[in-house]
Amino acid sequence: MTKHKKVKLAANLVVNIIANGSLAGPVREGVNIPILVVDGTKIPALAEAIAAAKYERDGDVQTVWAQDRRTKNFILHVQLLRPTPAEFLIVFAMPKQAILIDGILESGAVYLKPGKDGDTFRSTFSDESLLVDVPTSEFNSRWPARYRGALMESLRRKGLNAKEARVGAEETYAKLRLITTLRMPATSSPSTPAFPDSGDEQSQS
Repeated sequence: MTKHKKVKLAANLVVNIIANGSLAGPVREGVNIPILVVDGTKIPALAEAIAAAKYERDGDVQTVWAQDRRTKNFILHVQLLRPTPAEFLIVFAMPKQAILIDGILESGAVYLKPGKDGDTFRSTFSDESLLVDVPTSEFNSRWPARYRGALMESLRRKGLNAKEARVGAEETYAKLRLITTLRMPATSSPSTPAFPDSGDEQSQS
C-alpha cells in the first residue's frame, strides 16, 4: 500500500542511495524498474529480508511518499512488515535524482540491494536484491508538476528567466520520460546502465 502524507524525518532511519541502475524483465513486462544500492550498514534487516525472501515469497510492505519542506527533497518511507520487519527512509535529492522517482512511479516497483560507501552498480551487479512494490497513489498524479517545478527552480538558479526555465524544464521532462517509459526486451539479470542524473547540466540541453 502506498500513501502520500507527512512523515517524521528521523535521522536514524535515513539511508543514502550509493548507486543505481535498472532492470527490464518479466516482472513488469519489460518496464525498467530502478535498482537502488542503499547503505546497508544502517539497515542490516534488508539483507535478512532478502535472504528470507528465498523461502517465503509472500511478504508485506507499506510505502509512503513524502517531501522534506526544507530541502524539497522527496522521501520514500519503506516499512517491511514480514517476513523480516524493517523501516527506513530513502531520500531522493531534487532534481538530481528525480528520474529515479519517475522510474519507480512508472514501474510501480523498486529493487533494493544493500551496499556500502564506495560500491558501484557494477561492483554490486551480481548481488541479490529485494523487489518492493510501490503501488499507484495520489502522489503519481501530483508528481509531474512537482518534477517540472523542481527543474524550473534549478534553471532559474542558473540564471535563466521564467520563460526559458519553463521551456527548458518541459524539454528535459520529455526527454527523461523517454527513458523511464522505455520498454526493453525481458532479461533475467540487471543489464541496463544506471539512470542518468536529471540535474542542472542535463536540464540545459
